[in-house]
Amino acid sequence: MRKIKSLAVHHSASPSTTTVADIKKWHEKREWPHIAYHYVILNNGKVVHTLRDAQEGFGVYGKNKDSLHICVIGDFTKSPVLQKQIDSLEKTILKLCKKYKLQIWNIYGHLELALESHPTQCPGEHLMKELNLMRVRISEKLKKEKNPIPLEIQVETLPNWRSNLLQWIMEIITKLLKR
Repeated sequence: MRKIKSLAVHHSASPSTTTVADIKKWHEKREWPHIAYHYVILNNGKVVHTLRDAQEGFGVYGKNKDSLHICVIGDFTKSPVLQKQIDSLEKTILKLCKKYKLQIWNIYGHLELALESHPTQCPGEHLMKELNLMRVRISEKLKKEKNPIPLEIQVETLPNWRSNLLQWIMEIITKLLKR
């Protein structure tokens, strides 16, 4: 079984009426052997487990070996995320963090993992904003677990994940050394 080290959040970049079957067809046209995402969150908030966690997805070029991929239906470069979808995404991420012993630094928007040779706007600015807020809430919830490694990082001071990575790592190391 593969070791899960990260969660990658995506949007379908499609109308809110998009179905899992639609996504599967798109991915089959790319000649992929299966759907790229492990979980798809529909516009009504329903979470569909589309690919076994043990299988490698195709969500981020060059970064799939140890990642799980969660896709939220909609185009969040244009539209805000529905509250039902936000709630379901947060519950799904929290469940997966607990299952695989992940922390907030293991949660990414697709664009944060993308190689420079494969730039993307996914998951869209609206979902990325919600994901940044969600990381704070998830950190708070993980603090309440038996053996958490919580971090209190001000996400709003990190608008560009990559450019602030060194600063964030230093902050993590400082907090861990204080324990």
